[in-house]
Amino acid sequence: MDPTIWLLLLLPVAALSGYLAGQRRREQGTEQRVARLSSSYFRGLSLLLDEQTDAAIEAFLEVEDPDADTVETQLALGSLFRRRGEVDRAIRLHQALFERASISAHQRTQALFELGEDFLRAGLLDRAEELYQQLLQIEVQPDRALKALLSIYEQEKDWRRAISAAERLQAHSRENLAQRIAHYHCELADAALAARHCEQAAESVRAALAIDPRSARARLTDARITLQQGQTLRALDALSAAAGVDASVIPEALVLWWRAYADVEYRQAARATLNKLVEFDPGVRALLVRADVLGEEQGLAEAEQLLADKLVERPSMALLQRLLKIDAGREDHSALIGKLTVASEVIQRAIDRNPSYRCQRCGFGARTLHWQCPSCKSWSSVKPVDP
Repeated sequence: MDPTIWLLLLLPVAALSGYLAGQRRREQGTEQRVARLSSSYFRGLSLLLDEQTDAAIEAFLEVEDPDADTVETQLALGSLFRRRGEVDRAIRLHQALFERASISAHQRTQALFELGEDFLRAGLLDRAEELYQQLLQIEVQPDRALKALLSIYEQEKDWRRAISAAERLQAHSRENLAQRIAHYHCELADAALAARHCEQAAESVRAALAIDPRSARARLTDARITLQQGQTLRALDALSAAAGVDASVIPEALVLWWRAYADVEYRQAARATLNKLVEFDPGVRALLVRADVLGEEQGLAEAEQLLADKLVERPSMALLQRLLKIDAGREDHSALIGKLTVASEVIQRAIDRNPSYRCQRCGFGARTLHWQCPSCKSWSSVKPVDP
């Protein structure tokens, strides 16, 4: 047969043989790579189970060419270390991932965000802020970066920068942050008022109300400012407005109300405001104040009658304690003074053991009002609890 014919017949066979050989080499390479990955990861998991965390990290970092799955595994491992309180190890792992040249831009960004969380947990606020500002400049997940910056500014009590970041986040995400921004302005007002800068405090209050007209806190702060300036009637109006938008602030309003009531010239206006507060407040605190006023102005018998009537409507340890206290002070019950005094003190101790305020989101209990819950960091979630 002609050799040319033989050559033409053998060419397809040679091509097929080459393809099969190449495919076999590729499969062998993949198998070797999988074996290398499996070896490193199984060894790392084994060390982790043996609580040899440092050695486990080194084993996980031995993978020279991580793919998306292995990087995600290492990111998750770092997050686990952080949740366990091993922040130094989390930082080491995430820093090593970030410095790898072989990972993708998306994976590098993930590592940066995890590293920022590590810095926050470690209390390294300056380093965390620098990192999130860097992410913000390159416009990578700006919402996430801005939320992290807000957390930092709140911890640092840098309210002006918090306002700027919150306004930027609100514009970008279209999330309504009016209430939160109003709280930031109120924090500035409180600081200014503490320094006796009443005009500056008033300006911050106006800014808060412009952003959130229903801010009860801003109206309470306005009452504090106007009381300090001697504008008692304006303060009473602010207290009524605060209670009208949020009855839960009435315990705080009553503290300020007493200061207004002390001004004899405005006693009649103060009584009218107290009546409004009683209407707004479904609890017992305003009733107790009303009983105190009745006792002062009309005698203990009137106060006693009010408390007795309300106690029938809604049983309350606080109302009972005040009623017993009045009875203990009456001259014609001298034989019962000792018993009533002891009973009053026992009830008072029982009241004092319970929190006056509780967060409606996480259940945190407190004796004083926190505008931001110290536990879950939510704003305006701490509300009064009836004694």
